[in-house]
Parts: sequence; C-alpha cells; structure tokens
Amino acid sequence: MKLFTVATSFILVLSSGRSLVTAQETCTNHDALCLTKKEPMISSLDNYSFNTIISNTGGSLFNNISPFNLTFAVSGKDASISTPYGTTLYYQIDDYNCDPNATESTSFQVSNFQISNNDSTVKTEKICYKAPPGYQIVENNLVGYKSLLEAVMLADKKLVPWIYAGPSSSDRGEIDLWMRQTIGQSVIGSPETSTLMATLVEDGTPVYYQTRYYNRATAGTTKNGINNFYQDRVTTTVTMDIFDFTNHGNDIAPNAVIDAAVKETCILPSTAAGKAETCQNDQSAKDRFQKYLDMLNGRGTGYYQTTSSYPSNDIPYEIIGDQNMVLNLDHFIPPMNNRSILPVQNQGFCGSCYSFSAAHVISSQYSQAHPGTSFIFSPQQAMQCSVMGIDDDNDENVLAGGAECFGGAPSNILNWLIATGSKMPLEQTVEYMGVQGTCDMSVESIDTGIKGYSTLKSKEEMKNAIYYRGDISILYNAGRSMHWAPSGDVNFPKFLGQGLSVPSSTEGVDHAVVVIGWGPCLVPEPDDENPCGVEGTSPSVPGECWIMQNSWGSKAGYKGFVFFNSDSKCDNGFLVNSPMIPIRDTPSQ
Repeated sequence: MKLFTVATSFILVLSSGRSLVTAQETCTNHDALCLTKKEPMISSLDNYSFNTIISNTGGSLFNNISPFNLTFAVSGKDASISTPYGTTLYYQIDDYNCDPNATESTSFQVSNFQISNNDSTVKTEKICYKAPPGYQIVENNLVGYKSLLEAVMLADKKLVPWIYAGPSSSDRGEIDLWMRQTIGQSVIGSPETSTLMATLVEDGTPVYYQTRYYNRATAGTTKNGINNFYQDRVTTTVTMDIFDFTNHGNDIAPNAVIDAAVKETCILPSTAAGKAETCQNDQSAKDRFQKYLDMLNGRGTGYYQTTSSYPSNDIPYEIIGDQNMVLNLDHFIPPMNNRSILPVQNQGFCGSCYSFSAAHVISSQYSQAHPGTSFIFSPQQAMQCSVMGIDDDNDENVLAGGAECFGGAPSNILNWLIATGSKMPLEQTVEYMGVQGTCDMSVESIDTGIKGYSTLKSKEEMKNAIYYRGDISILYNAGRSMHWAPSGDVNFPKFLGQGLSVPSSTEGVDHAVVVIGWGPCLVPEPDDENPCGVEGTSPSVPGECWIMQNSWGSKAGYKGFVFFNSDSKCDNGFLVNSPMIPIRDTPSQ
C-alpha cells in the first residue's frame, strides 16, 4: 500500500529527537481534519477481531518466518492469537502487569500434538498447556506477535495517543493515516520506533499497520537525505495487512476467551520451568518496552532427551577415505569438499533447536552426496511429525517428554524419518512457523537417502564424518555462547580469532546445533588449576576450534557461528554428549 506520501514530515520530526506527542506539524496542511480526527476507531472498541498477514524486513526473530496468516481476537482484557494450523495462544492484554502472586492461570496455549501409542498407532490430539499462575507462556514465536500487539498496537490501553497524519489513498479505498510513538519511546525520549496505522475513511476500519525499529545510535540524523534515512537507519520493519476487521459491539469476540471446557483440561507440565516466565506488576514503561525489543531477538534452545517412539537406528561409525589427509588439514569448511555451506537459520522463541539441527545435517549429507545441490529440508515438518511416545493416557507426558516447541532430540527425528520411509519435504514446501502445527505426511517430499546414524566417539571420527559425510549434530549447554562475540581479528575460516574454552560436561545440556568444520584460533592457556584456562584472564595461545553453526540468526556470534576449543577436555561437552552424523547407503568419498 502506498501510505508514505504524507509521512515525510513525521520522519523529520522523529529525526530531530522531538516528541511525537507534540508533533502537530504533521497535520499543518489538514487543520480542519485535525480538529475532527481525534483518535482511530479501534481505540474506543472493547470487542473486535481481524485476520492479518504479518511480514517484515530487517533483522529480528521474524526474518526466518515466511509471511503467514494470523487471527487476532480481543474482548476487554482477554485476547487470543490463532494460526491456521491449529494453535491458539490465549492471554490477558495487560499480562505484562499481572500479579505474580496470582492463584489462577491466565496464559494458555492450545495446540495439535502427534502422539504415538503403545501399539504404534499415531493420533492427533488437541492439548492445552497452561503457564503457572503469575506466569506467561514464552515457548513459541506467537509470543513475539503477541508482544508486538501488546506493546505497540494496543498501547491505547497505556495512554499513548495516536496523532492524525492526514488523508491518503490506497488500493482498499480512501484512508486516514495515524502515527505515534510506542510507550517505551514516549518514556525514554529516543526516536527508536515509529508506528503507522491506516484506517478507511468510510468507516474507520483498520487496514494496515507498521512498526519500524531504528538503531538508537544513528537515528538522530537525516544529513544523507530521507532515502538514506530509510535505508541505512532502519533495522527492523514489521507490517500487518489487516483483513476482515469486525467490531462485535457488546458481544464477546469469537475465540477471544478460552473455552471453559478446554480450560478444564489444561495441564501444567513438569517442564514448565523455562517454558513460561513470571510477569511483574512493578515494571516501568521503559522496562516493558525494552522487554518487547529483547523479544524481537529471542534465542530459543529446546534440546530434551526422551525415549523415541520409533526403533533406534544408531550404528557404529566407520572411518572412510584418507584419514591422514583429513587430520592434517589446518582448516575445513564444507565448500572444500564439494558440498554447499548451508545458510544460518533462526528458530526464534520456539524450543525447536533439535529440529533445526536434525534438518540441517540431513540437508548437509544430501548436498555431500549430490554435489551442486543445496536442498534445505523442513525443520517445521520435523518438529510436528516426529511424534512423542507416552506410557499411559496422561497427555502431560507428551509435553514433559518433549514435543514440537517444547523440545526434543535430533536422534528421535532420524528414527522417525527412517521408520516413515526416509522422505522429507523441503522448507519451501512446509515453511517454518515457530509454533505447533498439524503433521501432514502427504505433502510433496524427497528421498533423503538416510538409512541410519552414528554416534561419534572421538575427535578423529568427528573430523572424518564432517569431511566425508556432512555437518554433524552437536549437543551442549548454550549458556556461554548466548552472548558470545568474536574478536576483531577473524579471517574466516583460516583464522577464527579468540575461541571459547569451556570444560567438558554432560550437565545442563539444553541446545542442539551443528558443527560444520574447524580452524586455527586462540584459546586461554591452561594451567594446573584451570585446565581450560580462564577467559579474559589467562594468556591466549594458539589452538584449534570447532566451527559451530547456531540457529539464532546471522546476527548472533560471528555471522551465526561460534568458535569452540576442539580439545575434548575444553569443548563444552561436544564430544561427550553424543555427536551424531546421518548415514547413507554409500557415502561420498
């Protein structure tokens, strides 16, 4: 929609650092309209619903999710967000301000789960998960959209006014433009965001909404011109095309409130810790806005070891090819052996790392066996079809044992894949949503060629597998890599700069990733008391590091990579936590 013909003055006001609340200059040429256009209709409504297509540009958790439809419903403080794939998040609009001492749950997620029974039959069940009282669900990408709606679009509830910006036209008819700050911007006084909404002149119906988040350090100038301001200063733009907007008057909007019968079935899994977070009633507006920005860059994990519903296909690893040549390589990344280096992906809030790790190594082995081919198999299909087994009729075991956004194990996906014929759809066929969906095994799929997998027992096996077969799946504790930043002397992949050196351990394993190669780096010098040295204290000495590829987007670490000491005593548990490689009939040598 062409909505920015009257928005230039707004951008100039933002760039000057002035408050939008006093920026009435945006209406100078429309004085008569400004007197009558006090606020958009949505500000005065209590019960409404609409469908939307959400898309974005720039770097955020959204950039790995293709545009898809969502349905919003609001009735007073009750609200819901639904996908067309069977998942609905129910919450309170003001849950950012809820009582941490509450006695009733107010945050619910209803999703479809694939369950394997003891007789090996598979059924789909709609299961309701609830956050503990005083907590809110944080375990899927709907949380980001909820935060967007809560922190920006519904800021009317927080007394942040809209400013009328004048009339315009669109392919949907004549429109009014409205602009404002978010609540956080109004408090901290920094032009970090702009918000634009378009409503139909005819009846006030919202048809378009956009939020831009600016880089704080550079948002205060337009010296290079408006076009450069847009291109160079904006880091993230989220847009919502709004359809089927309905004002329900005094009636409760359909599906805005969780059905009482469904609510009675909701369970509180033993894995609730980490799947929900507390809400505090003493947060300032600035804190809430910063929380929204933090959520835009959410980094999920999601490894959870559970018994597979399918037979194990773990087979001993066989060293192949010229092992001496492999071990003498100073560095290695995939293009050096005729397979593609696969793109860094972003799992968002969803605890789906295990599906990204498994889908990646499946894709990598396919590329190794088919030089010149770069297929990306679908992590979404992996997370919603690799069903979890249960021992009884208690559905709580499904979530407690790991499933979909609630975590899982890469090996279980391999066992599912082999048991169901080794065929898998590509990512463009089953796109990543970051929320639970219903498995559809009838979609167009490709034979992956996977016949088993091997658990690697040594650094030498790891290198052999990476070189000849494909990238390998790794399990570890993500804590030290969560905010790791590379040193400034990286010459990838020939020199990796300062790497992480973390004592090997099987404790606290919570994340599944991949290792794509290795290279020379610097590591802390070990001593008698600290066999892995101490980062920032011990002198740096030459070493070798694994090149770990994460699923937190390309802005995390070094373009999506983290470098870990390859010494098995200091590799953060890469070796002792069962690294895995898929096995084909005939590997490429």
